[in-house]
Amino acid sequence: GWSMQSRDSYFQSQRRTADNADMRTSLGFFNLMQRIGNEKHEITGVMSLVDTRNILDLCMASGGYSASALKFNSQASVSGATLPEEHGGHKLFVRDGFRGAAVRVWQGDLTSLAGDMGIDDGNILERHSDFENFQKDEIWAGERFDLVFCDSQVFRNHSHNMVESRQRFESRRLICSQLLIGLRHVRVGGSMVVLLHKIDRWDTVLTIRTFDRFASITLFKPLAAHKSRSSFYLVAKDTQPDNEDALRGIQDWTKSWKDATFHNLTGEDAHSDYRSEDVVLKK
Repeated sequence: GWSMQSRDSYFQSQRRTADNADMRTSLGFFNLMQRIGNEKHEITGVMSLVDTRNILDLCMASGGYSASALKFNSQASVSGATLPEEHGGHKLFVRDGFRGAAVRVWQGDLTSLAGDMGIDDGNILERHSDFENFQKDEIWAGERFDLVFCDSQVFRNHSHNMVESRQRFESRRLICSQLLIGLRHVRVGGSMVVLLHKIDRWDTVLTIRTFDRFASITLFKPLAAHKSRSSFYLVAKDTQPDNEDALRGIQDWTKSWKDATFHNLTGEDAHSDYRSEDVVLKK
């Protein structure tokens, strides 16, 4: 096993590389994501689209997963969201016309898309310090997608510019934003790919359990990457977003997003949505 010092040095080196990526490093990330996407398809078949062939890629940069999906679906179109480079995001290599596909990308902070998450509590949003940054109108109003990638992670170059109270809950806000947007915009029978961390954490267990109730799920750990990390992917196929359990999940993740976003306004515990183990095991 690793010594604590060698382990810490290894991950610090990886963080420095990610935070200060030049063109060569960025292209390396892009190619790596394509390899992960290809491996994911070989194991789960998740890239096989048979309906409208529309893809939604949340936290799209560098675009490797969309590129992989387009490899297997030449007639597909891609909609994406990504953090601008000037705000700490990665370089995006998939643009309109990539592999002949129609590609449109919204650039901004995913956690601000209140409209697409179904958050309409205007009275509480107006009291928030970032009120002007919330997007009340839906970016993908009325759209449903065959495949949704939820691969967002909090970028350190972005979080450094946040107030301390927001940094504490940003990872929770981000995963809830992805799940809410993804479930509200995946078509019936479509697929979702969700990046998760630490399979032994209680909130991760609850997320897996919730998806298992309205989709056919596979947990996937790529050989191409993540071998030394706790991260892995939940691949959900034949998703039923209108199912009662899916709607209950949307309610839970909405409350969690609100608690993490407005905790300093409401006095709510930012983790108050976590159900107790006794309650969960009884259901």
